[in-house]
Amino acid sequence: MKRRQRILNLWLGLVISAVFIFLLLRQIDPRQVASELRKANVAYLGLTMLFLVINYVLRALRWRYILRPVKTLPRRDVFRVFIIGFMANNLLPARLGELVRAYLLGQVGRVSATAALGTIAIERVFDVLMLLLYLIGGGASSGVLGSTGQGIWTTAALALILLAGIYAASRWGDQLVGLGGRTLGGVSPRLAERAVGLVRSFVTGLQAMQGIRDVGVVFGSSLVAWATIVMTLYWTLRAFSVPLSFPACAFVLGVGGLGVIIPSSPGNAGTLEFFYVSALALLAVDPSVAFSFAITLHALDWGLVTVMGLIFLWGSGLSLGRLWGLTAEETEAAP
Repeated sequence: MKRRQRILNLWLGLVISAVFIFLLLRQIDPRQVASELRKANVAYLGLTMLFLVINYVLRALRWRYILRPVKTLPRRDVFRVFIIGFMANNLLPARLGELVRAYLLGQVGRVSATAALGTIAIERVFDVLMLLLYLIGGGASSGVLGSTGQGIWTTAALALILLAGIYAASRWGDQLVGLGGRTLGGVSPRLAERAVGLVRSFVTGLQAMQGIRDVGVVFGSSLVAWATIVMTLYWTLRAFSVPLSFPACAFVLGVGGLGVIIPSSPGNAGTLEFFYVSALALLAVDPSVAFSFAITLHALDWGLVTVMGLIFLWGSGLSLGRLWGLTAEETEAAP
């Protein structure tokens, strides 16, 4: 990513966030939001913080398991690098935290950037899988998406298709990448080169997984980790006197995940809140109450990761400016 493109991405993200914030402000009553924030149950928010911590611990352990065929690293080192990466995503544009994680993993564990980015790509694939499963399964079970039975069968079929695709990529990834590259090369050699380079790091990471057992372990640990995220929504909503069921919270999380996927400012300001409020509107929750919930959960999550990440970063003798420079060096070298 060239320097000019990095700056352009930053401004594009800020503009997108500003648009979503504008759309949100048209729906809410600021006085009601202030009133809801004052009335929030602090004890329930404490449980939110507890599940946030549990979630990041579980996801770091999942990443360590994915890394295991490449290199076995101490839990403390993996957790520290994991949190610093998420902190970088909160403060730096264009999700540069992924590059930060790859760089730090190379420093801590002498893991190549290609292998590190491959394991991070695996994480993202399983996270998208969980997003879809919780969105469809939660929506069906809570009645938002119609027939419960049909939704459950759709969720199961989607899970099997995605898992089969992941397993196929882990077994025959090189052949599939080569075939795709040759096919795309007939249309655009330059596009084929970029696409093959992007997919190959993911395939390299997948091939480190040793068969169906590893796929199953990562799938199961992802289900548990995302269940703890659902619990953060559950307890934060309870803090604002909105007692939704677990499936309904899973649906809200699935919709809210779209706000993370869409490009935006560092930390996903505006986009995450907009999709949370939109999902809760389908469950008949007042927009001002929903917005109060959304900014509270977002602030707790952002604050926890940012504070921990900065502490770990300073303990490593680095700074945000240094991380920005390192990611610039990494991306300037790319074609």
